[in-house]
Amino acid sequence: MPLQPSLPFDESAPAAEAAMRRARAVPAGHLDELGACSGGLREPWAGFFQVLGEDGIGALGQQAAAMARQIRDNGVTYNVYADNGAARAWALDLLPFLVAEEDWQVIERGVIQRASLANAMVADIYGPQTLLAKGLLPAGLVFGHPGYLRPLKGYQPPDGNFLHIVAVDLAHTAEGGWTVMAHRTETPSGMGYALENRLIISSLFTDAFRELRVRRLPAAFAQLVATLAQLPAIRTAGAVTQLTAAGA
Repeated sequence: MPLQPSLPFDESAPAAEAAMRRARAVPAGHLDELGACSGGLREPWAGFFQVLGEDGIGALGQQAAAMARQIRDNGVTYNVYADNGAARAWALDLLPFLVAEEDWQVIERGVIQRASLANAMVADIYGPQTLLAKGLLPAGLVFGHPGYLRPLKGYQPPDGNFLHIVAVDLAHTAEGGWTVMAHRTETPSGMGYALENRLIISSLFTDAFRELRVRRLPAAFAQLVATLAQLPAIRTAGAVTQLTAAGA
């Protein structure tokens, strides 16, 4: 959850000591997100634990139990397709993943760049197919993909936007940077999980979410709904379909 800079933090405060006492050793090759093992809490965790206070840190066990109950009561599950589609309870960490504003600015620029590139590639695949002609994309990878919609060859969507959802899986590296592990442009089920996660965790840490000025999610959902509502219907093979993601 991206957030604004937090309040000044006293490393000798009881909250800081309580947080560092509870921290586990970090395996080699992994980033110490908290910074507790290196002798001092990293921002923005310092601000988070300051708002939480020593009493709040001591109550994390009860908060974890409350989170598990809420997931169960809300019926939040996911399907394991390798296990014949069996539904399992949604796994959620109690502590939110905090992203400092300066980190988020770097991530945002990178994601926009990658999304623009992905959209340009889809536009080329359904347009002049220059990437295929030059051998930069294997033809079999495109034409053999079950999601490739041959009737839409030559189609131009409004504003040239073929992809309306572009997500990236990120990893925080041991050096403190960020790297992209995967891209996703399919049906946006992940947005539903992100919203459910936010509703649950924000209800457990209301003071921290308010004091740290965490960025809100509704704007993204409103933009998605508005975008899809403006898409035209496309007639193909006698049927009317709604174009949501030509490359999906």
